[in-house]
Amino acid sequence: MDPQIQKNLSGLYGGFHSARIKASSDTVDWEELQIKGREIKKHVINNLDHYLELLESNVISSGGNVYFAETAEDATQYVINLAKEKGVKTVVKSKSMLSEEMSLNEELIKHGIDPYETDLGEYIVQLAEETPYHIIAPAIHKSRQEVSELFADKIGTDQTENIETLTSEARDQLRDKFIEADMGITGGNFLVAETGTLALV
Repeated sequence: MDPQIQKNLSGLYGGFHSARIKASSDTVDWEELQIKGREIKKHVINNLDHYLELLESNVISSGGNVYFAETAEDATQYVINLAKEKGVKTVVKSKSMLSEEMSLNEELIKHGIDPYETDLGEYIVQLAEETPYHIIAPAIHKSRQEVSELFADKIGTDQTENIETLTSEARDQLRDKFIEADMGITGGNFLVAETGTLALV
């Protein structure tokens, strides 16, 4: 593995570990909450049919629609059909590993729909026409210089290795896409069956 990528990953994991220690020390009953969370997860998995039906019922009663796809292809086709039905030309997407596994961006493009990633790492990878390097940090393999050169080439910005400037340049590009987009696509970090709520973290 490239030494710079090893260094980047080491810093990433070190940062996550430090943040986890801080969060656990700042949270009352951290261990008990972990145990409770595991118990809830196990219970839901063991009773998944019930909770999916409850979720579906509550989403529909709140005005939403639910579609159960048997395959990635079915899910992709559902999104494509919905986009075509609504006359969608541009889509903004939040970070979603599921959409990566479905190759959703490629399928949208094949049908004349332009997808734009809104997560900075995913946006960098999209501009570079690459796949995410890491589930949490998609562009961890890119140096500041590489990102600067990529932005200069793809969006016409001046080269800089200042992280705040690079982030601001990406934000400026994406802000217009947010406003212009015909459709938004997100994942769901967790769903609350009792209320039909989708939560993003």
